[in-house]
Amino acid sequence: GRGIYQFRGIKIDGYSKDDLRLLYWGFGRHVGTAVSQSKDGDILGDVRNVGVDIHSPQGRGYKSNQRLNFHTDSADVVGLFVLCVAMRGGLSKVASSVAAHNEILRRRPDLLEVLYQPVYWSWNQQEPPGEKPYYPQPIFSMQDGKLSCRYIRGQIVNAQRFPEVPLAWLDDTLDQEWRRLLEVRREIAKALETARARGLIGSGLEASVTVARAPEDLPDLLERKRELLPTLLIVSRVSLAPADEPAAVQYESQEIPGLVIGVDHARGAKCARCWMWTEGVGADAEHPTLCERCVAVLRAR
Repeated sequence: GRGIYQFRGIKIDGYSKDDLRLLYWGFGRHVGTAVSQSKDGDILGDVRNVGVDIHSPQGRGYKSNQRLNFHTDSADVVGLFVLCVAMRGGLSKVASSVAAHNEILRRRPDLLEVLYQPVYWSWNQQEPPGEKPYYPQPIFSMQDGKLSCRYIRGQIVNAQRFPEVPLAWLDDTLDQEWRRLLEVRREIAKALETARARGLIGSGLEASVTVARAPEDLPDLLERKRELLPTLLIVSRVSLAPADEPAAVQYESQEIPGLVIGVDHARGAKCARCWMWTEGVGADAEHPTLCERCVAVLRAR
């Protein structure tokens, strides 16, 4: 779906600031549930320069006129209500964290491995009572098949000032597993390219991939990472059991002896929200163009 919406032409003449805050609050209530992003508990925050250094431990971007780098906010939806355009500056830039993830995966998958591992963050003096002033959290994570991204460079940098923060936070076992998964991904990419050359699929999301045969070290690893595999491979479906009938495209890896990949066109239809192909599209009368997973997400809001 769309990552950003812009609504223009809202008339603010004749309204007090309190009225406009109430208007914005009501608009937000139609979008989601309001949550606070600070220990102060503020739900609506005024973007105003009060002289705070955003690079300091207590720095917050909306309290300074300093330039902000790309970052994420800790909410599903973030909104800005512009009442007064800046005389200069004030340019907002937006990027898709999902697109960034997939581009890293395409160009440098070895770097993406690291971003799925925990790094240390500073609470920036907003830690709950009794908690340490830092905590571990990965940049990217996967939960219930959904990609999540959290990146605020300043908080990661600030955590390094604590001498007790571990420097050697890499997990050797996890590192080895991801290297193996990426080896498999490279071979499946070759199978997808073969299917694409034969006109079976266009994009990878049109594909259903079957691991028809695998060397003895892979079945357990693939099973443990099953939920992540469609996202990692950028396909609509991954099966870890041989199909009853031979796949339309059968590819035997030359780099990983014993690995055989099958590729078929994914069944069903394309979801208008996530672009995955599934037989669940059209099953819901209220959302006939969406898959069952996206329908559940919308209803959970």
